Amino acid sequence: MQESVPQFETDDHWRLLAKLIDLFFKRITKDVPTVWIPNTEHSDPAKLASSLLHGLQSSHIFNRPTNLFLGSDLQDIPIDGATFFVPSWKMRRDMRPEPYELEIMRCRPTGQDSLLGTIIPSTTLTSRSALKVRETLAASWKPVLVIHSTVTLPGLGLVFHVTIPFFADRNTSIDQLYMFRVPPEAESAAVLREFNRIIEGKSQSSRYGYTSILKTYDGEALTFGRHDPEVLNLKREVANLGPNIDIGEMFSRGPNLVRSKDATWREEEIYSEGPRIITGHDIARYGAIGLPETQRKSSEVASEHQLKVGDLLLPRIFSSRRKSLAVVEVTEDLLPAVALQSVLVLRPNPEFDERDHIFVKYYLRSSIAYEIIKSTANVSPTGSDVRLDWSELRKVLLPRPDEALKAALMELDDAARQFDEWRSQAETVLQSSFSETSSKDIRRLIVGQGRELRLRSQAASLIGDSAYTIRTRYPYPIAYRWRRVEAATSAGDYRGAYEEILDSAEILLCYLAQSVLALAQNSQLELGFKQNLRNRLANGRGGLTLGDWIAILAEVRDGKIFRRLPDEHPLSDFRATLTDAAFERARDRLYKRRNDRAHLRGVDGPELPDAVTEILDDLTQLMTGAKFLTDLKLVHVTGVHWDSMRSQGSITHRELMGDHPVVPTKILQHDKSDIEVGSLYLQDRQGGFYLLRPYLTGRHCPKCHLWSTFHIDSATSKIITLKSLEHSHTLVDPSINAALEYVGIL
Repeated sequence: MQESVPQFETDDHWRLLAKLIDLFFKRITKDVPTVWIPNTEHSDPAKLASSLLHGLQSSHIFNRPTNLFLGSDLQDIPIDGATFFVPSWKMRRDMRPEPYELEIMRCRPTGQDSLLGTIIPSTTLTSRSALKVRETLAASWKPVLVIHSTVTLPGLGLVFHVTIPFFADRNTSIDQLYMFRVPPEAESAAVLREFNRIIEGKSQSSRYGYTSILKTYDGEALTFGRHDPEVLNLKREVANLGPNIDIGEMFSRGPNLVRSKDATWREEEIYSEGPRIITGHDIARYGAIGLPETQRKSSEVASEHQLKVGDLLLPRIFSSRRKSLAVVEVTEDLLPAVALQSVLVLRPNPEFDERDHIFVKYYLRSSIAYEIIKSTANVSPTGSDVRLDWSELRKVLLPRPDEALKAALMELDDAARQFDEWRSQAETVLQSSFSETSSKDIRRLIVGQGRELRLRSQAASLIGDSAYTIRTRYPYPIAYRWRRVEAATSAGDYRGAYEEILDSAEILLCYLAQSVLALAQNSQLELGFKQNLRNRLANGRGGLTLGDWIAILAEVRDGKIFRRLPDEHPLSDFRATLTDAAFERARDRLYKRRNDRAHLRGVDGPELPDAVTEILDDLTQLMTGAKFLTDLKLVHVTGVHWDSMRSQGSITHRELMGDHPVVPTKILQHDKSDIEVGSLYLQDRQGGFYLLRPYLTGRHCPKCHLWSTFHIDSATSKIITLKSLEHSHTLVDPSINAALEYVGIL
C-alpha cells in the first residue's frame, strides 16, 4: 500500500538531487522503483530526502518503522528490482556500525536485476572506520553510481556531506562506475546536462563527474577522485619515472605527542627548556615551520616521542582549495621538537639514501602528488577540508627515480640551500652595516664585505645568458667554435661571421653524430647508417659530409630501437632534442644555407647583416636544444690507477668543457678497470664513462700544435684522414684502422 509523506520546505539543491536520482532510475532500469522511507517524526536528512523522493515519477513509496531493522534478531532485507532505501540516519556515538549503516548492511539482492540506491553520510563510503561496513556491502553489491554533495537542512543551518550511491548485484555484468559531484553553488541546468551526458555515455569526463571501469569491488573507499581517469593518468605518468613502492615501504609513521599522556604543559606557560611543540597550523605551505616567537615548549618529553633530523611533517587537515601539500623536512636547527596529533610524521627508513628522501620531499610537495593523495583522502562533512590518514597515505605509490634524476634533484637541492645561505649572508651584511656609527665603517662593510656576494650574484646571473653558458659549459669543440662566432659578430665582420656561424652549426651536428655512434657502440645498438659509412670509406668516394651527420641523427630520432630506450639512457636526451620541431626547422635552414654557400649561391653585400642575424638565431636555437650536453662531459683520461685486490681505482682526467683546452686535472674514484689512458670519454651525471674512440680522438694538432679533437673525414686505399673539429686541420693516423675495423666502419 502506497503511503503519503508529509511535505515541508526544501531548497533548490535538494530538489536537484532528487532529479538526479530520478534520471538515473530511468536510465538504468525500466522497472518501477520502490522507495522505502523511515517513519520518523524528526526533521532529519532522512525525512527531507523522503519528502523529495515522494516526487519520483512512477514510484511505489512505503513507510516503515524507524527501528524495523535494528536489534539482535536482524533479518536480511530483500531488494527486489529497482529500490531506493532511505535509512533513518539515527546515529550513536558509542557504536560502529551506526544504526543507519546496519540497515544498509542488511540489504541483499534477490537477483542480477536488483538495484539499490540510498542516501547516507559520506563517511560510510569514505572513512577508514567504516571499512567493515563497505566490506559487508561488497560481499553482495557493486557500486555503479556515487553522487557526492554537501547539503543544508532548511531552517536548521546544519551542513552535511552526503553520498547517494547506487549498487547493483555483485555478479552483474555492469562494470561502469559513474562518479559525480554536486557543489552547493552549482547551476542546476549545467549539473543536469552534464549528468545526462555522463550516464548516457556521451562524455567520459566533465566538471562534475566521470565514468570509470570497476570490474570488482572489495570495499575500498569511494572518495570522488579515487577512480578519476585524470588521476589514473597521473599515476601512470608517475610510474614512468621509475619503479614504484608504497610510501609505507620508505617511511614509517613517526611519533605524535599526546597531551596528558606523554607530556604536560599550560597554554599560557612558555618553558625556557624542552622541545618546542609543532602543530598542523605551524607547517607553512612553502616548506618551512612558521613558528611564532612565543612558541610553546613542553616541560619534559621522552626521547622516543621527539622528532629526528630527516622526518617529514605534513598537516593532517588542510583546506580542499589548496593546490599542493605542505611538507616540511626536520633539520638540526629545529630540534629538539615534538609534533602534536594534528601533524602526520613520516620517518624515513634507513635503507633508503638521502637522495631518495630529497626526491620524495619535493615530489610530495608537487601538484601531481597532491591530486593523487587527495583522491584517496577523507573529506570533511562540509567538503571544505581534506583529512590525511596514515592507513591510506601509506598505500600511495612513490616513484623510484633513476640515478640521473636523483643526481639532478640532489644538485638542485644543494643549489637551493646555497642560495639561501648567500641570501642570509647578504641580509646579515645589510643589517650589521648600519649598526656602525661612522660613515667610513658603514662604507667599508657594504663595499668590502659585500664584494664577494656581489661577484657571486654577477656570476650566477651570467648562467641565464645562453651565450655565456655555451662558451663556458659546452664541450670544448662546440664552445671554441661559438667563441669564434662571438668574436666575428662583435667585430662587425659580417662575412667572417656568416662563415663562422655555418661552420659552428656543422661542427655541432658532427659532434652530436660522433657521440651517437659512440654511445650506440657502447650500448651494442646497431646503426643502419654505419653500412653507408663503410661503403663510402671502402670506395674512397670523397669525405663525409654534413648530410651524413644529419642522416645518423635522423636514425636516432626515428629508429624503433632508440624509441624503446629508458629515459635515463644518454641517447634519450638526443632523441628529445632531435624530435623538437623548432630544432629541426633551424637545422634545415642552416643546412640549406650551407649548401648554397658550397654551390656558390652565397649572400653578398647589403643582404649580409640580415642574413647573419637570421642564421645566428638558428644557430642559437640548435645550441639551446643541445643544452643536455652540459650534463654529458667530454673527458680526456690522463692516468689510471687500479687496485685489483679491492676492485677499485682512481682516474685522473681533464674535463674539456668550455672554450679552452687548458684545464685543471681532476681525480675521481671508479670501479671500472677498462678505462683507457689517453682516450676521450663521455661522462654522464652518474659518473658512467662511454668510450669515444675511434669516432673522436684527442691530440695536439701537428700543424697548429694546439690540442684538438679529431673525427673521421675520408679514406683512400685504407688511408684514413682525420679532421679537427676546432680548426679543420687534417692528419693521417694508420693506427686507428684496427679500431675502425673492430667497430665495423672499415
